[in-house]
Amino acid sequence: MSTKTCGICHRDLPTTSFGKDGGANYLRYECKECARKQAKILREIKKSAPPIPEDYRCPICNRNETEAKGYNKNKKFVWCADHDHKTNRFRGWLCHKCNLGLGNFDDDLERLKKSIEYLKKDRKHFMKIPFFLLPASWGLKGKTRQIAEAEYLYEGYNLECKLAEIEHADDAVGLNKSLLDIKLKYNKIDQYTYDSELSAISKEGNDLELAKLDIDLKHNKISTTEYERKKADIVGEPWISMPKISWDPVSSTKTFLELDYNDHFINFLRKNGYTGTDDECINRWLNDICNSILDEMSQEDPDFVTTVKRIRRDDGKVEHS
Repeated sequence: MSTKTCGICHRDLPTTSFGKDGGANYLRYECKECARKQAKILREIKKSAPPIPEDYRCPICNRNETEAKGYNKNKKFVWCADHDHKTNRFRGWLCHKCNLGLGNFDDDLERLKKSIEYLKKDRKHFMKIPFFLLPASWGLKGKTRQIAEAEYLYEGYNLECKLAEIEHADDAVGLNKSLLDIKLKYNKIDQYTYDSELSAISKEGNDLELAKLDIDLKHNKISTTEYERKKADIVGEPWISMPKISWDPVSSTKTFLELDYNDHFINFLRKNGYTGTDDECINRWLNDICNSILDEMSQEDPDFVTTVKRIRRDDGKVEHS
């Protein structure tokens, strides 16, 4: 007695336990018992499934009912209730061909992915007919022909780049901007690189340097203090900062403050009468500041302004105490 293994219950059964597929000469993959169970489950799924919308299209092949019938002429009902065969959960309405395709792959995502990669690999070795031999290309001229040829030869990222080249053939700036937009869209570059390269297209000189600073600050590449100093350097303005103050109310010798300044600030001091080395200029200016504070407070404490000590640090900043 010849036997066959059921594709659902996996039992070895006599071939008489299997029905024929649609009157064909070959046996169905499931036994009659499993077929009855599956039919009952499918009836229940269809009862609870949402109605099929008007002008519905298969979510996989995008065919409507009329188009799907053309591929499934022997089927009275176009739409199949696709469901998870492990949980019997309804997933959606598919055309018969797409539903059959998923079934043949046993809903195995890895097999489906490998199938896609297989087709892509085969397509790389596919030799297309030269565009000028296509009847659809005959009569096309100029930009219209260039676009049609690009759409025939390319796809995805490469297609959009080619279309941008055609659109901005006489506009280098516009082309570079469009290519940047495309690179960002396809994750070829990150937002920081996009902003930086975009500013380089439209700006130059100090305007470009300031724009880069704004971008660095926006993307947290530099601190606010670094931003302010570098901006002052670019525009040629004096800048000074007091990033740290250590105050000891008991011992003034343990009190110190940290200063950070640029060359423009030193030049500013020299223009206003301060002389000597950079450190001497800063020291005299700081003494003047202290004296001004004392004057405003109507106090006399000459020791306060005569005990200033300077320590030049490795990072270029100076501590005054």
